Amino acid sequence: MSATMFGKTALVIGGGKFGAKACRYFKEQHTRVILVDNDPACKAQELVAGSDFILKDAQSAWDLTLKLEPDFIVPTQPGHTCGKWIKEYFRLTPLPGVIPNVLKRIPQSLFLDCDESDARLIFSYMTRGKLCSEECPHLTNECTLTREPRPAPLYKLLEYAVFDLFDCAKIFASAQMAPGVGAIKGPEFLAFMKTVEVKKPKTLAVGTACLCHGVLNLFKK
Repeated sequence: MSATMFGKTALVIGGGKFGAKACRYFKEQHTRVILVDNDPACKAQELVAGSDFILKDAQSAWDLTLKLEPDFIVPTQPGHTCGKWIKEYFRLTPLPGVIPNVLKRIPQSLFLDCDESDARLIFSYMTRGKLCSEECPHLTNECTLTREPRPAPLYKLLEYAVFDLFDCAKIFASAQMAPGVGAIKGPEFLAFMKTVEVKKPKTLAVGTACLCHGVLNLFKK
C-alpha cells in the first residue's frame, strides 16, 4: 500500500466492469471509495459501504464532487465526464466552428472521431481498428501492443492543440493508478471550476487524456 493513498477519497463514476476494478484497487490502498451509478444492481455496488453507494445519474454527479472534494475522480462510463459536468454546471453550448483550428495543431493520425453537434473530438495513438490490452502497463515511450513510438503524452499534445485558442482551457491528465484504472486529481478539477467561475470565459476547451487516448470538448458561453 502506498502511504500517500491512506485516508484519501476516490469518487468512482460508473459501477460496471472498470468501475468494479477501480473500487477494488482503491479499497486495497485503504482509500475511501464513493461509487456513483444509476443502477442499484451494478457490478461494483457490493464493493463499497452501503452509505458510499450513491444512486445517481453520473452526468449530474458534479454536485457530489463540489460537496465531497475527493482526492481522485475515476470516470469509467462512456463519454467525457469532465466535459459533461462543466457543460451542465456552467450552462455552456458547443463551439464547433473552432474545430478546424484545433485539428491543425495535432497529427491527423491521432484523430479518431468528431461529434460536430457536441463539438467533441476523440484522439488516440492506438491504430484504428485495434484494441488496447486491459492490462496495459502504460509505457511512456511506446505502445506495448504495436510497439509504435509515443513521442509525447497525448495530454501534452492536446494542451498544445488548444493553446491560445480559447479564453480558458484545461486538459486533465488521467494517471494510471493500476492497469485498467485511471484517475484525475480531484483538487485539480475543483481548482479549474473556480477559475472558470472567476474568469467567466466566453470560450472554453476541456479535455481528459492519458498517455495514449484523449477526448476534447469545445464550448462557448
